[in-house]
Amino acid sequence: MTSVQIVTDSSCDLPEEVIAELNIKIVPLKIRFGETEFVDRFELSTDQFWDKCQSMDELPSTAAPAPGAFVEQFEEAASQGASGVVAIVLSGELSATIEAAQQAALMVKDKIEVKVVDSRTVTMGLGSIVVGAATAAQSGASIEEISANAIDCVETYTGTRCARHVGEFTQGRTHWSSWISFRVDAFNQTFNRSS
Repeated sequence: MTSVQIVTDSSCDLPEEVIAELNIKIVPLKIRFGETEFVDRFELSTDQFWDKCQSMDELPSTAAPAPGAFVEQFEEAASQGASGVVAIVLSGELSATIEAAQQAALMVKDKIEVKVVDSRTVTMGLGSIVVGAATAAQSGASIEEISANAIDCVETYTGTRCARHVGEFTQGRTHWSSWISFRVDAFNQTFNRSS
């Protein structure tokens, strides 16, 4: 591997097919429903998460991953020959995930260059920025180009416009388009019910 590795957290809500096709590495969050805690995507699928959100009276809380979870992904990228890592994570206003990623970046600075980007969003907003970055990485863009484009996306687009870019990427992939429509509907139902 000589390209830039893209890393994000599990709040990106991207389907497994997209993650696999674009070689995106995911660091899982912990999700709490009441007193029960799950490791996102390992102990609780995305579908199960949205089902629980719709059926529970209280919305869940999350816990940021430890820096070590990011270190593991960054070191794996270095060992596989990545030229660098761009880690794009959920909003720093919602979670300490960005702090964990920044600490991890400092811990591996002698092994691999890591740029950490605060998406200032979550779910499909984050996912769309990650898809753009991963597509650029597969096209051979540099770490500077990828991180600059991700930051530009964060600063320029609203979540709606970023989601449109995911729609453009998934055009012709019916299962992804259906998945995105389902996620948007589930998100709207959950948060319209809670407001």
